[in-house]
Amino acid sequence: MTAICACTTLTGSQATNPASSSTPTPVPLFDIPRVSVQEAKLAYDNHAAVFVDVRAQSAYEEGHIANALSIPLTEFTEYTVRVKKLDPKQWIIPYCT
Repeated sequence: MTAICACTTLTGSQATNPASSSTPTPVPLFDIPRVSVQEAKLAYDNHAAVFVDVRAQSAYEEGHIANALSIPLTEFTEYTVRVKKLDPKQWIIPYCT
């Protein structure tokens, strides 16, 4: 498994708490809750989250978390379109390392 550093929890293009209501509430960037490596590993083991690799496609191809989606943040327009297609009720954990 790829190391997860400074993970954030997102739903679509908005932050959310996976245990909160089904309607995501926008949260300022610096208020987005961080996910510890232990929490991310537990979510991974329990299939409780979708992992999104936001690194360049070439980095994703070199290695990534099994079943993670590749949505490079550097391709902002494409990133925005693809993230909005994710289920807003699903816990989404983006990672970059």
